[in-house]
Amino acid sequence: LDSRDYDSMSKIVADHFTIEFLPASLGGFGVPVRNKDQLIALLTESQGTVASLTSDIIAYKSHGELVHGGPYTNEYIGIFRFEEGKIASMSEFMDSKYITQVIEDSK
Repeated sequence: LDSRDYDSMSKIVADHFTIEFLPASLGGFGVPVRNKDQLIALLTESQGTVASLTSDIIAYKSHGELVHGGPYTNEYIGIFRFEEGKIASMSEFMDSKYITQVIEDSK
C-alpha cells in the first residue's frame, strides 16, 4: 500500500470489497466503500503512509460483565510492531465514545 501501486493492488482485491467504519457507536461514520473501484479511488485520494511492512493490524471485540453489573462490549484495533521477528510494541485503539458512556453510567 505504501508504494501506492494500486494497479497491482487491484489484482488481489475482490470486486465486492467493502469497508466497515468502526466504532459502531459513531453510527456509520464515513462514506461507505462497497466495491474495489471505490477502494482504489479512496486510496488514491488519501495522503500519508497507509501501511507499514513492519506492523500487523488486527480488529477484535471484548465481551464481559461490568463490576457493578451489566454487559461490556467494546471494539478495538491493535497495531503490533515487529523488530527482528518479535513483537516490539502494540498500540490499541478502542471505542472511546462507548467507554466514556460506560464510565459516566457507573457514577
